[in-house]
Amino acid sequence: MIPETELAREDQSAPPLRERIEEIVKHRLGAPAAGLLLSPAPQLPVGVLTVGPAQAAVSTARFRVYPGVGWERCARLGVLAAASGAAATGLPLQCLAVSLSVPPSTTEKNLTDFWRRVHREATKLGVGVAANTTVVDPFGSLPDAGVCTALAMGEGVPFVTAGTALPGDLLVMTQSAGIEAAALIALVCEEDIAENLGEGFAEDAAQMYRSLSTMMECGAARRAGIGPQGITAMHNAGAAGVLTGIQTMARASGLGFEFDRGQMLLTDEVDAILTHAEIDPLVTASQGVLLLTCRPSAESRLRYELDQTGVGCAVFGRVSDEFEGVRALNEGRALDVDGLTDRRLPHILAGALREQH
Repeated sequence: MIPETELAREDQSAPPLRERIEEIVKHRLGAPAAGLLLSPAPQLPVGVLTVGPAQAAVSTARFRVYPGVGWERCARLGVLAAASGAAATGLPLQCLAVSLSVPPSTTEKNLTDFWRRVHREATKLGVGVAANTTVVDPFGSLPDAGVCTALAMGEGVPFVTAGTALPGDLLVMTQSAGIEAAALIALVCEEDIAENLGEGFAEDAAQMYRSLSTMMECGAARRAGIGPQGITAMHNAGAAGVLTGIQTMARASGLGFEFDRGQMLLTDEVDAILTHAEIDPLVTASQGVLLLTCRPSAESRLRYELDQTGVGCAVFGRVSDEFEGVRALNEGRALDVDGLTDRRLPHILAGALREQH
């Protein structure tokens, strides 16, 4: 069952630790990296830097094993999340690195299933695992099982970052806000979804996790044309969600991003699950959503290339140099999003882990 909890804004008088992470981390990142083009940030797990005559992007993602998700899906989601982050620069993928730390309860079959899937996904991406550490941690516990890192690199290849948007750009999103949260709930709360939304619905929703990648979208963007006359910036919304993704792009570019929640892409299937779970799609996990900015003249090319891959998209905002930060609207009216956060999904996933034990 989906556990009951309160959906509310955080108490602004006592910011939780996650709101202090950026302040704690940002001045403690070692010696300045030569040629760094995009500085790391807590919600920006991609670094872009110059290496000799080439540009390189490094992206990280966690492996998380939840009940109903299992080891194979965990491997797939972690690999594709890391790969999608690096690919969102437009640079070609080169290799992966995997650091896996599993609890003593892990079986040989679990580990074999995990690595079989890593091998399969890496092979499909056309890259290898260049570095790996796999250990049994006597103090380890799930869901956290390790980290995947992806490296993309190219010389003379057009590339973008989350911070290369230009004034006058359109803000575009793919797939559906909240798709990752909906996919996880469909797996970890399968019986509850079947009981409340129908068995047929639950069976279809259990396949939603297959869409939690933006590799096809990144390819479509490259074909549409990356650069100041085409696709100017890209960023995976990721586990932090669509709102945080927009805020990250605004901060990285030093520009203003205005978006309309009423024009945000939200599929009926995702909407049904998140409405049932009382989760706001704007602020919940959205790995599988690619946020892009493009010149107005490039919109039709981008739509065409995305259509060829079968991926939906929506223009739901614009970029401006008349202000900095984020302005939110809902059907044209000002929308207050300060302090809006998702406390439901972590509670639901934690409840599933407790029930398993």
